[in-house]
Amino acid sequence: MFDKELHQEFIFCSYLIKLLPAKKVEMIDIESKLKLEFYKLQKTFEGAITLEEKKALMMLKIVLVVKAKTKRLH
Repeated sequence: MFDKELHQEFIFCSYLIKLLPAKKVEMIDIESKLKLEFYKLQKTFEGAITLEEKKALMMLKIVLVVKAKTKRLH
């Protein structure tokens, strides 16, 4: 399953990004302005998180489809 339209859009955008002017990003040094005085680690939950069986199967199918599509692209 090769998405031809998506591939064409990717190629177009990769050439377009080279033509657009790049913005200069000024880095802000917050390290000198920020001082950590207190840090509190607190447990808010203990236990297991479970999914309903239908949702778990749906998530598994999505993961398998994504893995299959990425293997085909590479």
